[in-house]
Amino acid sequence: TAPPAATGGCWPSAWRSKRCSGGCPRQGAEAPSATGWHPRVESSPVKTARQLVDEALAVVHSLSVDDLRARASAPGLCLLDIREAEELAREGTIRGALHVPRGVLEFRIDPASPWVDAQLAAGAQQWVLFCAIGWRSALAAKALQDMGLHGVSHLGGGFRAWVAAGGPVEPWPGPQP
Repeated sequence: TAPPAATGGCWPSAWRSKRCSGGCPRQGAEAPSATGWHPRVESSPVKTARQLVDEALAVVHSLSVDDLRARASAPGLCLLDIREAEELAREGTIRGALHVPRGVLEFRIDPASPWVDAQLAAGAQQWVLFCAIGWRSALAAKALQDMGLHGVSHLGGGFRAWVAAGGPVEPWPGPQP
């Protein structure tokens, strides 16, 4: 294991009474283990989930609920609900939305994938993705843009914003073929 100076963390020997005291953000916090050390948060080369969402939001077009209502019946629009099945079963969905869980989205759209959905792979002129609050859909929309799809946007604020604005909700009919 690299020394703390190289990685910006604390060694267990720096802990006093099983608490971090090495001048890091966790100073005084419980040690994660008796044999390991924890990295300094601010020097970590790993991006946070929030940083990834912010980067996606900077390049993905966000639609308001009113924008989506105005475009909902437009020809060539594909509305994708990327929430998990449990969320749809519990909360319902937006009329006309196709359910493609976030974890399989790229595989269902990629024509070269063995899990491709022919309806999705055929493409659409406009793609609008939504999740619960808009974070997963921003990341997913960026991934679709990175795959080369055009006309990709997401519903800002997600399904919760839709419901809060009085958007109609229908029960989820269950898995789609």
